[in-house]
Amino acid sequence: MSVPVVNVPRVLREKLGEDGADALVGLLNSVQASRREDLEVLTDRFERRLGEELAKVRADIAGLESRLVREIGGVESGLVREMSAWETRVRGFVFGAVGVGVAFLTLVITLFPWLNH
Repeated sequence: MSVPVVNVPRVLREKLGEDGADALVGLLNSVQASRREDLEVLTDRFERRLGEELAKVRADIAGLESRLVREIGGVESGLVREMSAWETRVRGFVFGAVGVGVAFLTLVITLFPWLNH
């Protein structure tokens, strides 16, 4: 990185002298470099921690997704069983109704032979 140029105001340079002004510039540059290093360390820590937390969140999401798939599968199989049971009941009702209808028509035809002609 480039070192920023610090211009010491003329009044301050006159009060401090050339050596004092140069020392002040050196001090400011040193403080700035130190802060830059601190910022880099903090940024690295933050990025590492963010990566760790993101990995945990992804693992949690994967677990929830797996659980959701299992739950949906259970509901789906329950619905299939229930629909099958209803289908059996409906078939039984339809065949029963047809049987009753055939029996009724047979009875009517037998009891009222004149309907045959």
